Amino acid sequence: MKTFKHAKIAMMVIAGAIMLGFGHGLLAAVPMSGGTASEPISQGGITPYVISGDNQGGNRTCDEVGKAYFNNALYYQCRSNKVNYTDGNFEGTFSDITTSNPDCDRNNISVTTDGTYVSFIANPDGIGAAIVKGSNEANTYVYDPQRISDSGLASPVNASGHPSGLSNLTFCWNPVNQGGDECFTDETAWAAGTRYVSKGNWATYTEYAAGKSVTLYAGQTYVAGTVSFSAPANGVVTITITLNDGFRFALNPTEVDGVYKNNVKVQDYATIPPAVNPAPGLFYWHQVATASPTTIEVPLNKFYGVHVDIERKIPCPDPK
Repeated sequence: MKTFKHAKIAMMVIAGAIMLGFGHGLLAAVPMSGGTASEPISQGGITPYVISGDNQGGNRTCDEVGKAYFNNALYYQCRSNKVNYTDGNFEGTFSDITTSNPDCDRNNISVTTDGTYVSFIANPDGIGAAIVKGSNEANTYVYDPQRISDSGLASPVNASGHPSGLSNLTFCWNPVNQGGDECFTDETAWAAGTRYVSKGNWATYTEYAAGKSVTLYAGQTYVAGTVSFSAPANGVVTITITLNDGFRFALNPTEVDGVYKNNVKVQDYATIPPAVNPAPGLFYWHQVATASPTTIEVPLNKFYGVHVDIERKIPCPDPK
């Protein structure tokens, strides 16, 4: 058992161009109302939306993004200036302009652009929304959960078939809990069901039923949360994983700085799985989850193996 005296930053980062689709990274958030899907899709697989707002020139605010996506104009505690891009340069920095939360000041946002496409890196909290305006429209790229980096963001594609040149850029985000004097230990978790093998490995698979909810077990005996299966929609099932208090998704870094290993892995089966130890690392549907609840979309099938890498809160060792 290993313990951690710090909290891993709860961020999801997708490295390089990630396919937008089942299991290859979280899908973009979708406006609750008043939004139109747009282009270009970012390199991180985020579909932007054009949302309505007060400004007739197309400028949008973090308040308007919060209202459109989360029905809460104050959803984002932190937001940057609307920074204009003129003659090949940004006319300001992307530091926080609010005074409500001092933690907003710690997010270091760096941006590069060729005048059309934007890339960002934001540490330690990442970005919740990027508002990219060109001409008289703005694309809103919303990350739920927040991301430390993405690229290929641009204003909406116009009649030329290409995005307009960049006019201005705004970022919105929330501080991410950096942790305190808490200790956690790694656990393997499975959705409750039938064991793959009768002896040894306790991994389980679940028979599908629309609306079914089962316990998520960690370390075989700890009740870590629930796993719910939606009714199918166009051949797709949404699996929702909700963690109980005292548990969190494990964020294990890869060799690439700021990029984490997939911690949700799902395999679908048309028949009862073979009686062999499963290899979750080879499960076809997978993604990084950082906040509970999280969802993953998979094809409709008869059985599912749902494996989750999590951490369980434990008493911290006596420092003496």
